[in-house]
Amino acid sequence: MPRSYEQLVVVSNPTSSRAQDIRRDVLHPLDHERIAHVAVETQSGEADALAEQLTACVRPGDRVLEAGGDGMAALAVNALQRAGLLSEVQVGFMAYGNRSDSASISGKAKRNVLAMANDDMGQKEFHPLHVRTIDSAGAAVHDWLALSYLTLGELTTGAAEHFSDGEVRKRIVGKRAMFLRSAVEMVKYYNNHRPNRNFLGQRFEITYGTSLGQTETTDVVLLNGSRMASVVWSPEAYCFREEKYHYAELNTARLALIAQTAVKMVSQGGIPGADVYRTCIEHKHPHRPMNVQTDGEFYSLRGVRRLFVDKPLRFAFRVLADKQ
Repeated sequence: MPRSYEQLVVVSNPTSSRAQDIRRDVLHPLDHERIAHVAVETQSGEADALAEQLTACVRPGDRVLEAGGDGMAALAVNALQRAGLLSEVQVGFMAYGNRSDSASISGKAKRNVLAMANDDMGQKEFHPLHVRTIDSAGAAVHDWLALSYLTLGELTTGAAEHFSDGEVRKRIVGKRAMFLRSAVEMVKYYNNHRPNRNFLGQRFEITYGTSLGQTETTDVVLLNGSRMASVVWSPEAYCFREEKYHYAELNTARLALIAQTAVKMVSQGGIPGADVYRTCIEHKHPHRPMNVQTDGEFYSLRGVRRLFVDKPLRFAFRVLADKQ
């Protein structure tokens, strides 16, 4: 049966913590089934080298599978853009998160990879992904990214959450949240900003297709552009699930920046009733926990991590709901 694409190219990082999983779930099944493919290996941060490799082997009409995670996805997209091939190929993503996330998708990975390689994906199909920056009024300012993608993990539908202010917001969690955060990471790499302070507080409009054949649009805001991972949240959502952070590398200045950016977005009307929400950062001693004061209540550094990193604005919604 003739394939709808010219060549399958698999991009992975042989030194990553998920290298063994990728070989087992992606490369070995392709070899076992004798499916022709080109394996491109690169380490994180080697954008120039990856761009050269992809320029040498990728052709218009090819299918490029990124296997590795958010950073590798962003790196691969940036390299394809540099090579002038992003609009000429289809991009597949297989993002490995923490150990439990990896385990949850590894059982399906082999079937999904083989289905993609054999053009036997059933209802799964490649969708357009568009990332735009928008202003406070919601008007598009600039188109940053446009590509054709397929995610080999399921994008779970957000559950509705009801609040005392009468609004219903989606709770965006799991693979969908990780994917949307990846889209912001792609834009950061795409514009050679890492870490990127220019985009802090920037609102992005992300339009993407789901496994059900639907098209959804979600606004997200970049709260933190550290070299480890981005913290993003959606003004129209309850909260945005964030992958585990390396807390040892988060200092008080970084946490203060996250919190201050969150407050800036709240003050611009991202949340109803934002006028009653105030946060101030106090640095009492460089080696002591930083405290956050909200209407007379204090929260420790651990609380700040939980509120503004793991679940960035969950607390803000609760405070506002209580004050309505």
